[in-house]
Amino acid sequence: MHNKAAFFNTENPNSTVHHLSCDQMVCLENTILHGILVDTVTATYRPENNDIEKRLYSGAENPSPIMDLLEQVMAMRASGHVRVYIERDTDLSALHNVIKILLVHNSKVTNVTFHVTPDANKDYINEGIQRKIENWAGSACPTRSRVAISPFTVDDLPHHRVRRSLENSKARNDMKRDLHHWELNWLMRN
Repeated sequence: MHNKAAFFNTENPNSTVHHLSCDQMVCLENTILHGILVDTVTATYRPENNDIEKRLYSGAENPSPIMDLLEQVMAMRASGHVRVYIERDTDLSALHNVIKILLVHNSKVTNVTFHVTPDANKDYINEGIQRKIENWAGSACPTRSRVAISPFTVDDLPHHRVRRSLENSKARNDMKRDLHHWELNWLMRN
């Protein structure tokens, strides 16, 4: 994963950066382990024969930590230049642990580029990263972290690249939307 790791908020059901981060890069959604575990995390079952279907792991109220842990392991294995795609201002909080690993803990990362879509505020993202670094600088264990914070840049993504990525990510977004609205799909089936 040298110079090939890319991260984005995989919880966004209608991602505008999926294709940008997963096409020629290694992202969580195109790893083999994700492909094996995603079916388990999104599985449904019937407690009784004629009972209502339930999810094995419930949604946002009690999410399974498996995908977050996979992202963190991937962040620790990344090296060289790493890309992080930010679609919305809230993605900074969703990627908190990954960003901390990339900037503070992983000494093999040489630099991080944050690609910000037109829907996110570049200044807000830059200030948010700076605030996070200030908090982490005082609390990071010196034996388990980098000597200095990994250098980073915050770049704007052109609107035409985001639009093309959205078109190329249609199949993934439709699948994510179906997983998000599994109850409605179950009702339509029955």
